[in-house]
Amino acid sequence: MEITPTAQEQGQLSIEEEFGSYIATTSQADADVLTFWELEHMRFPMIYLIAMDYLPVQPSSVPCEHIFLLSAETNTKK
Repeated sequence: MEITPTAQEQGQLSIEEEFGSYIATTSQADADVLTFWELEHMRFPMIYLIAMDYLPVQPSSVPCEHIFLLSAETNTKK
């Protein structure tokens, strides 16, 4: 049976410690979120993975509606 080292033994922070460090980080109000994660992904690896799940989400339904309208034009009954 192989025993793997814990995050603390590997020098990584627990999620609670990582979150506390992330919350304590100050950033400018006009900071670019993508640039922030490009620079800080090694410092906050677990939160980075969560951010990458949510950042690509469209903040508006307008692009989605546009796609449905386009699909109706290309998928018409002939």
